[in-house]
Amino acid sequence: MGNVCDGESRQSQPEIELAPRVAQPQGEPIHAQPVLDIEAASEASRHDSSGIPLQTDTAHHDPTTIPSQQEPRRPCRFYAKGYCKSGDTCTLLHGKPEEDDGEERSKENKKGRDSIRELGGAWVRFGPGAAATEIILPSDFSAVRISNLPTGFSTQLIEDMLWRAGLNRSRCDIYVSSTKKDTAMVRVWSPSFPKKAWGYLGTRNPDLEVVPIPVPFPVGSNLRRVDCREVQFTWYRPSREVNLIFSTREAALRLHRQVPTGFTVHGYRVIAHPPALGDDLVTWVVRLTGLPEIVRDQDVIQIIPKRHWPFQNQIRYLVYTNDTETESTFVRSMLDEYGPLERWEVSEISEGGQIKGQAVFFEESHARNAATSLDGKRLPFSKSRRLSTTLVTVVKFDVLPRVYEVVQDQINAHKRSWEDQNIDFAAIPPRGSYVTLQLKGCDRESMAKAKHELELILAGEVMRQRGKNIWHSSFNNTGEAYETLKTIEKELGIAIVRDGWLSQFRVFGAEGRQALVAKTLNRLIKDISSPHVIRLDQLSEFCWAVGGGLEEIQSQLGQEKAAFDESSDSILIQGSEDDLAQAKLIMARGQARASGDSLKPKQYCQICFWVAEEPVMTSCNHSYCDHCFVGMCEAMATNPGEFCITCEGDAGKCRKVFELAEIRSLLLSETFDKILEESFTSFVQRHQDQFRYCPTPDCSQVYRATSRTEKEPPEFTCNNCLASICTACHAAHPALTCAEHQDHASGGLQALNKLKKKLGVQDCPRCQTSLEKIAGCDHIICEGCGTDICWVCMAAFDNGDACYQHLMTVHKGVDYD
Repeated sequence: MGNVCDGESRQSQPEIELAPRVAQPQGEPIHAQPVLDIEAASEASRHDSSGIPLQTDTAHHDPTTIPSQQEPRRPCRFYAKGYCKSGDTCTLLHGKPEEDDGEERSKENKKGRDSIRELGGAWVRFGPGAAATEIILPSDFSAVRISNLPTGFSTQLIEDMLWRAGLNRSRCDIYVSSTKKDTAMVRVWSPSFPKKAWGYLGTRNPDLEVVPIPVPFPVGSNLRRVDCREVQFTWYRPSREVNLIFSTREAALRLHRQVPTGFTVHGYRVIAHPPALGDDLVTWVVRLTGLPEIVRDQDVIQIIPKRHWPFQNQIRYLVYTNDTETESTFVRSMLDEYGPLERWEVSEISEGGQIKGQAVFFEESHARNAATSLDGKRLPFSKSRRLSTTLVTVVKFDVLPRVYEVVQDQINAHKRSWEDQNIDFAAIPPRGSYVTLQLKGCDRESMAKAKHELELILAGEVMRQRGKNIWHSSFNNTGEAYETLKTIEKELGIAIVRDGWLSQFRVFGAEGRQALVAKTLNRLIKDISSPHVIRLDQLSEFCWAVGGGLEEIQSQLGQEKAAFDESSDSILIQGSEDDLAQAKLIMARGQARASGDSLKPKQYCQICFWVAEEPVMTSCNHSYCDHCFVGMCEAMATNPGEFCITCEGDAGKCRKVFELAEIRSLLLSETFDKILEESFTSFVQRHQDQFRYCPTPDCSQVYRATSRTEKEPPEFTCNNCLASICTACHAAHPALTCAEHQDHASGGLQALNKLKKKLGVQDCPRCQTSLEKIAGCDHIICEGCGTDICWVCMAAFDNGDACYQHLMTVHKGVDYD
């Protein structure tokens, strides 16, 4: 497949070896280079925002080429890794890898995969000494969908189009839709690529439709797909008001007390306002608002008891009577001002006269600005009605169907709570190998909590015993051992996901039965393990074994995998060929330590200088206590320099940098993961100009910092807590520029408010327009939104009559200046 990189920053971005597609269990850090492998996208992610399934034909590989009828070609291992320098001239097969129920293993790429972890919302590459060497974020990539392409086009045609438009296409992925023959997707390592492609391609090829789309995530990635591009909006159809006129205040009060709160007429919710003195200053009026435009006198009378009938009804006429289609056009134009829309939908009018709809923007920043700026804004076709807008957050999880089946009860236990918080949960039927679980809501804090609850369920549990993963290499393949594993799944009603790279089982649906599952897996491994014998023919070998060598093997492999057989003077290894090889290596190192007096000092810990307890022997032939070695690794995080684990042997003179594989072999799985996390944290702290942590307390997600000089710095939506942060000034300020936010934060707003108070300037309670009263009565009309306002208390009204009535009854006059 094609390489991925931003052409304009290619010199600054190192060439990265890509790993093959890997389906990873939910909740566990992924160890491939997934962000660079579009084939690693889940089946649910292989559909662009229009739901178009995408073929896996990429740049430099023409999907229309028909292979000749020859003997099947071997797969190209370079193409499987993500790139092939030979391109179209390669004689090996460039095809889609076979799927295996979301689990796929390859020993060939284990080493490279072990060096990459998913931490803090990023893919992190680690090198020698467990040093973090590179951080790659999903936001580093972008994708566009190109439609209306000519019939029979090839990926080469798209490459040529990009080249003619002045867009670097040397490292990009091009995917052709399998259902829409005129559509393709282009993915590039460059956040700004969609804007450039949109402008350049659209200008040179006006018939093409070029739109940005979300970048698909790799299979099993712990980076949940968080989408904040949808804005929900509502407004009301025109409504009438009815004045019920009474001769006395007492009669008006009796009616007001008798009318039920929130009663409806033709499905419209009607509000009865308290009695107010009429314009003639003699009669009393109870105003009913929110009535449908088709209301008649008898409709109003029917809801009033006969003994409380007024002596006169006064139905006010509507000024604005636009149809729904016309109003929708106005609303869309308001949204279009903030950016292009990917999707737009308006629902039918509800019984209460409310019109609802949703608009999906191509870019999240446009949606966020629209939701913030348009909420409460007066509609252009009405003086009294306003638009309500809300930003919607959508979080999606891709899970294996068998995993979803066993955790459904756990999810259902939370659904009622989610519904109470207006959070919708949906399980989208599988496309390919995965079920997509979706949470959708408007309140960020509630959504973050629901997301965390669902993540805990989908994380499953890694089966460990005495700090070591329960695992056997036989499960790397789909053989007899795997078939037995599926039988255990059915018997216990659980799902077991294998991870050959991390050498672990992740179990789902085993609440309260973890010990039983661990015992069952251990028994299975014992049954399938082949016994191996290490004969102790030499006296030195026997002395080493009984003098602590056996315990050293057991500490590395596990207590249950090594035993001493007195009848044959042998060590029995109950495990795989890898276990046997590791035991022999431990024995050889032990023999080397005991072979001469010159090596005796190496038997002492290089940290505490005592005889090493539970000794750890390094490749440079230095010994450490197990806990001293762990402490040395952890101490690297507090060093002022680069994080790098080196040997402290020979009084600190050795300084050999340990390879990552060696560090992993000398540490428990949990400790190794912790060391990598500390290395990652150290890297971020030393590169504050490039990376920042989400400012939400206890949130560990990172984002790429941008320069304050950027005209429109991108926003970062935290994958964990769902907070939205400006990547330039590292604060949340929707609908404000960094300068405006800085002005507010530095005291400019306080100073302005102080000056406004001194000058007698007040803000409109609805649109915040600053108003100054020069002369006249205390009833004013906002020039910004047309709201009638009481200047004394800044109360807002829908009409002048209501404002005057308020002034007379509450403030006892209108007070002309």
